[in-house]
Amino acid sequence: MPEWGVAQVLGQRESQQDSYASKPIGNALLALVADGMGGHAHGGLASATVARTFTEALERSAGTWPDRLKLALEAAQADLTSQFEVDDASRGAGTTVIAAVVEQGVVWHLSVGDSILALVENGIWRRLNADHSMLPLLERQQAEGLIGADELVSHPARSQLRSAIMAGGVPAIVDCPQEPALLAPGATLLLMSDGMAVLDSNELASIITGYANAQEAAAGATARVAALELPGQDNATLLVVRTSLPNGGKRVAGLLASVATGLALAGAWYLLT
Repeated sequence: MPEWGVAQVLGQRESQQDSYASKPIGNALLALVADGMGGHAHGGLASATVARTFTEALERSAGTWPDRLKLALEAAQADLTSQFEVDDASRGAGTTVIAAVVEQGVVWHLSVGDSILALVENGIWRRLNADHSMLPLLERQQAEGLIGADELVSHPARSQLRSAIMAGGVPAIVDCPQEPALLAPGATLLLMSDGMAVLDSNELASIITGYANAQEAAAGATARVAALELPGQDNATLLVVRTSLPNGGKRVAGLLASVATGLALAGAWYLLT
């Protein structure tokens, strides 16, 4: 079974609206991060509701992993609607979700929104899921010469979501491939809310590879986010899943990680549980 660890940063928000879950299901491991929206109390409750119901529904389901992930999403959507639909004050409450199932050298995923699933192998960061914010569309417009680089950076719509799990609605876009992504032995998966995006992907990969332990890697990366003390910093959650190395590989990896740790970026230890 892969090892995992998680850490969170409150940032400049008054409350933590991110939620996460991790649970063994048979020979597989489910990892999930949800980023709530819709106000301090409602965003946190929305993400917690989806994280809990999605996990429970996936565990009860049967069939292929893509089918099971979609059924879990439907159950989470229904539960969210039942809790919020009759409350006028909570209209607009919703959440993103990224769920990954790791099993025997592969990962299946489902995502809605802009939360990130990334793979780090040999120090190289690669995003595995689609971004359902406006940013990819704006980047396409820039590539076509319709907007400039400065406008892309400052565009007010760049972080707006094109899809989310909302009470009373159905996600406009769901990313759930029918085929899994392959995982090399010792590969690291990162599930994160968009508050972690203040770190460049190369910097994040460097920090993560500096730790042999998944929990230490999560704590080290979120500590770096906290140390930046950026104005308006959003909640940030990072869940790290690390696959097993072949026999004998762990000792070598641990030695290399010890050396890399001395070169990794330093930051204050900041871990919310």
